[in-house]
Amino acid sequence: MVGNPKTGGCNNGTPIGQRGSNGFCEFSSAAFGIPSGSFGNMGKMPFRQLYFDDFGFSIVKGTPLHENLNLQLRAESFNLYNAMIPGAPSSTTIGVASAGLATDIGNTPRELQFAAKITP
Repeated sequence: MVGNPKTGGCNNGTPIGQRGSNGFCEFSSAAFGIPSGSFGNMGKMPFRQLYFDDFGFSIVKGTPLHENLNLQLRAESFNLYNAMIPGAPSSTTIGVASAGLATDIGNTPRELQFAAKITP
């Protein structure tokens, strides 16, 4: 490591922590150099993915239809707030122009589902 990977920007000029035209810039690849003949000085796993909470929500309503017949209506939501986090960088190779850029999302977007079930 020859600099601070959390300062500066990616090779395409996008600042750290910002979304540019090519993706989300997670770290500066200019902070790294190729070690010559020995191991480098970077610690183990310095770039972990962002932590996020996935909030799920469901509503269930049971209604009797007849003596032994019930109707259950259900509405469920996964990732209710639609919180998006950037995925892992597409390339972590030193010297590649796309190093440090995340081009996809790391979680699933909001999902809604509705169901009806008739039970005895």
